[in-house]
Amino acid sequence: MFIQIIGVGKLKEKYLVSGIAEYAKRLTPYLKFQVIEVADEKAPDNLSDAEVVQVKTREGERILAHIKSDAHVIALAIDGKLWSSEELARNRPARHLRDEPCRFRHRRQPWPLR
Repeated sequence: MFIQIIGVGKLKEKYLVSGIAEYAKRLTPYLKFQVIEVADEKAPDNLSDAEVVQVKTREGERILAHIKSDAHVIALAIDGKLWSSEELARNRPARHLRDEPCRFRHRRQPWPLR
């Protein structure tokens, strides 16, 4: 199995970076694992609703550039539902037991998808 996590922006917190590295090291005997950080859109804090949509759309396009059309995508959101390992396994298509990609993407806000 291949798991790819795609996130917007660069992780700056050293404890998160080292935690992800440790987790990746533990996973590699069992599966392929990759983290991709796409650039976040530079924008001031006081955006209009229309500008927020534009920013999210551009960030979403950067994420989509890394997702193949046949990939199984699970969107991660800060306010999303927490899954147990068993729930995650149930929501993974059987084809991912083989060496096909399963991508996770983190999003701060919803943006348009294909």
